[in-house]
Amino acid sequence: MARIPICTMAFLCFPVALLAQQQSPLPELPADIPKGAVVRMWLTDKTPSGQDAVWKSPDGTIHEFFQFNDRGRGPKTTTVFAVDANGIPSSEITDGNDYLKADVHEEFSLAAGNARWKNKAEHSAVSKTCASVRGHGYRHVDLVLVAKIYEQGVPAATTNCRVRSSVGP
Repeated sequence: MARIPICTMAFLCFPVALLAQQQSPLPELPADIPKGAVVRMWLTDKTPSGQDAVWKSPDGTIHEFFQFNDRGRGPKTTTVFAVDANGIPSSEITDGNDYLKADVHEEFSLAAGNARWKNKAEHSAVSKTCASVRGHGYRHVDLVLVAKIYEQGVPAATTNCRVRSSVGP
């Protein structure tokens, strides 16, 4: 049996190793995301590694799909929002997995001045006495909510405000 010289093995293996390094960590966008969705790229060290897709259904609900890949870790969530006449979310349901791939199910609702939320860490309610910003600030809907709060001149920080979310890093 003939032996292959080490330099020949290295020459044959180098292109395979180079291709493995060049592969993008960008996860595939699910096929059920509508073609009209606004899709923003999540970058890690200038490399696309995730997406945030937002679209509106004919019934007025807002949908957001968010995911990124950090060496096999990273959240993958789908959120459905209903908004009131002022554009402020009146309900939110998020399902998927968090950064470490644990299951996520979160619910938030705001009706008749009462806010309620539930996730694996807590289940609580409070009378609305100020604006409540939920999330981590990197999702599209977080930014829209903050803009709506400022637009209406609602105080965003009092002792009764709540900030809650278990999604993300």
